[in-house]
Order: sequence, then C-alpha cells, then structure tokens
Amino acid sequence: VDESGDALDELFQSILEGAEDSAPNVKHSYRIADNDCQGAVSRFQQAPNPAEEARAVSYLGMMANMRSSTNRLRKLGLIPLLVDRLRQQLEAGVPDRSLDLVAELVYCLRNLSCANGRNRTAIRDAAGIPSLVRILQVPLTEEEEGGAAEQALFCATAACG
Repeated sequence: VDESGDALDELFQSILEGAEDSAPNVKHSYRIADNDCQGAVSRFQQAPNPAEEARAVSYLGMMANMRSSTNRLRKLGLIPLLVDRLRQQLEAGVPDRSLDLVAELVYCLRNLSCANGRNRTAIRDAAGIPSLVRILQVPLTEEEEGGAAEQALFCATAACG
C-alpha cells in the first residue's frame, strides 16, 4: 500500500472506530452478478426519498466491499454520484431523517476506496475529501458519533494520499 493509501485507510479507521456494523461478515458471503451493478446504481439514482436512498446505498456499499464489483461501480460513475449526494446532504444541514443516508454514503465510499488506488483517485477527483472532512465538523449526538463521522475521517484519509 502506498503512503496515500495508508492515509486514507487511517482516516476511514478513525471514522469507523466505534461504529456499529450489524453484519460485517455477511457482506462477503456471496458474489454479485455483473449486471446487478448497473441496476443497483439506477436504484440509487431513482430513489424517491432519503430512506430509499439509504437502502440503495447500503446495497451499493455491500457490493463495493467485494473486489469483483469495485472497479465496475467506479466505471459506472458511482463515485461522483455518491460524492455529489453527500455534498448536497451536508449543504442541507443533514436533517435527522437523512443521517442514515449520510452514514451509508460514507460507508460506500470507504468500501470503494479500500485497497483500490483508482477509486481513491476518483474520490479525490470528485472533490470528495472536503465533504468527508466536513462530516467531522457536523455536530452529532453521542449515539451518532460512531457512524458517519468516523467513516468520513477514514475515507478522507485514504483518498488524501
């Protein structure tokens, strides 16, 4: 891992510290069909509300956790879509109903960046680092602190270098 990868990994690790992951090993238990990547990206783009978006991004995050999908998701343009949506949420002040969406967006970006230099570059190129760092400045309750903020720190650190 190059020095930049170490930095992004450290940022994600800091963000994820204390984060609750309900099924960390399940995400690795099956292979994603090739054509499902496009469908999953479309479901995210067409989601009618933050709750549906969060579910779609959660699935994308699970897909991004599988090596067979990370490059395909980048090639489908997912990274700029995620970064833009994260930026929109931050500009809107992250309303309570969208905290799950923000956490899922960051988690998906984190999974895309892990051990994938091209995806890290894509996060940087999409101007994702300022949004990820900004999450660290969003006041969260004690319950929320283990989620989005820690993931954003980890993601931004990984993409920085």
